[in-house]
Amino acid sequence: MLLTGHSMPDAKPFLERIRHEFSQKDFVLDGQHFTVTASFSMTDYAPEMTVKQCLQSVDEALYQAKAGARNEASWSQ
Repeated sequence: MLLTGHSMPDAKPFLERIRHEFSQKDFVLDGQHFTVTASFSMTDYAPEMTVKQCLQSVDEALYQAKAGARNEASWSQ
């Protein structure tokens, strides 16, 4: 997701709300109930960064989130 016009401090609670909502939702498939969790990452984009650098930064943050525990969010700056 690309979130423009927001600072990292503004965007963190937004991303945490999405992560929390995923974990609270009860899904039903073929009569079976289940829940899901999600790991998210976020990075600050600087004008001097290339798209590749930005994606690499956010990808590294996602690996950190997944390495710590599932259902986590990680921030790269």
